[in-house]
Amino acid sequence: ALWVVLLVIPAAAATSSMTGPFPDTTALNAPIGCNLPSPTGRSAVCVSAGQLPSADACAAACLANQSCTAYTWHSSADEWHLICVFRTDGRWQPMTGATEHVAGQKLTYKIPAWPVTDGYVAMPTMWFGANTSGLDNDDTLALIARHRVGGYGWQQGTGTLAPADNLGRGEIHLAAAATHLSDYLQAHSATRTLVFVYRQIQVALRLFATNLLLANDPAKDALWLHDPHGGQLCRAGQPWGTEDPYWNFTNPDAIDAWLQSTIKELTEETVYGVQAVFFDEVDQAYCGYWDHGQGGCSAQAASLQQSLQADNNKMIARMVQALNAAGIIPLLSLDNRMAHSGDGLALPLPCQLPEDDTVAAIAAVNGTWARFYENWPGSFWVPDSAELHAAMIQNAILEGAAGVPQLLHAGGPGCPDQPRNFTRPGRMGGPLEYQVATFLIVQTAQTVLSISTDWYDQNFCWHSEYDVTYGTPMGAAVRTTPYTWYRNFTGCNVELDVGKHQALVYLK
Repeated sequence: ALWVVLLVIPAAAATSSMTGPFPDTTALNAPIGCNLPSPTGRSAVCVSAGQLPSADACAAACLANQSCTAYTWHSSADEWHLICVFRTDGRWQPMTGATEHVAGQKLTYKIPAWPVTDGYVAMPTMWFGANTSGLDNDDTLALIARHRVGGYGWQQGTGTLAPADNLGRGEIHLAAAATHLSDYLQAHSATRTLVFVYRQIQVALRLFATNLLLANDPAKDALWLHDPHGGQLCRAGQPWGTEDPYWNFTNPDAIDAWLQSTIKELTEETVYGVQAVFFDEVDQAYCGYWDHGQGGCSAQAASLQQSLQADNNKMIARMVQALNAAGIIPLLSLDNRMAHSGDGLALPLPCQLPEDDTVAAIAAVNGTWARFYENWPGSFWVPDSAELHAAMIQNAILEGAAGVPQLLHAGGPGCPDQPRNFTRPGRMGGPLEYQVATFLIVQTAQTVLSISTDWYDQNFCWHSEYDVTYGTPMGAAVRTTPYTWYRNFTGCNVELDVGKHQALVYLK
């Protein structure tokens, strides 16, 4: 499908810092701009749309106007106050450094499709490791190629240098690993594996050069969270010895800085074979984490957490849009739940706003993304309980019904795997029966399972359960009590009781 959008440059931003494929049009919009004769006039390539109340309104009017290819909205207090101007010739070069202007370009791009749509044919799995010593050997690459999703965490390559020497090197380590993996996949015609790299959203990790430049700049202090009482900078300690700041996305400048640095850099990584990006701690800042003091700062009030979440959702929508325009799919690690996930459980939502708001924000830009569960079917920053596990199971069912692909990461036995043979008919049993049952209860054709005890290469192996044919579901999961479900497939029947932590997978 094709999607028409406007990518926006905020006031005083330079053209070179904007995310998006821009033509080389140095003659366009010279320092005098469109050179309209008046705020209500027109020229050969520009036309005034008159006064509109906001840049968003100007953008919406441009999208709705077939002739408009770019726009500029003015916030100045002179005769150009609130004037929206359309560009109509398809060329693009907004006024570099122009204050009191917001400009946007209309782009048409092909929306990337989630590649896993055949999950009932064979269990789709995810490999999420890291080799601190450098690039993987062919045996490991062959293992990754068996998975439908494969990529690397922040630890990749970091053991080759002293901790402090890794500062600003994260992009290099991960891009090298992605290129190495992508080249192997191409050479072995194993192109079904979606290749991803790691980034962090909550904290500006100095491991990455884009964050290092911003975090080390005293002039960028307003981009970060500060203690609501003492005013000190909130910082999270890191393995490489730095204390890195938390993003404050209630500040629009922080959203722009994130999009114009980290996200812009990521849109250029497709040349390294990057097809997806895993984003860590996407919603942690308002899902229980700041209910307590963190990073040298006191607990954040619920009202501030709600503001953080609302503005973070706006950022996420723009981020997904920019990445999708480059052909990249974001994998979002969330702690949140849908509004009705806790029905019948008397369990409050972990976040100030339900996950429905995030899903709706991304849907508004027709975005392709996937939800990652790091501790399936549990979560973080909230008490663990049977109620929580039941709510997470129901949440995944609701997400699946909404068309959201899911990546379910659960703990399990260590590696190497102990090969097993399965008898049909008969119970599957074994140390992974519970994990497989939770997967099958919520599974859609887009769902992916991942099992490991940690996040390094040696923690991922191919389990015998991955080779079992479970078949096509004969219907949706049936919930029989707040804690129990059953679901029948053409190749098995599944029963799950999260209250007793018990499961049955009966192979037909």
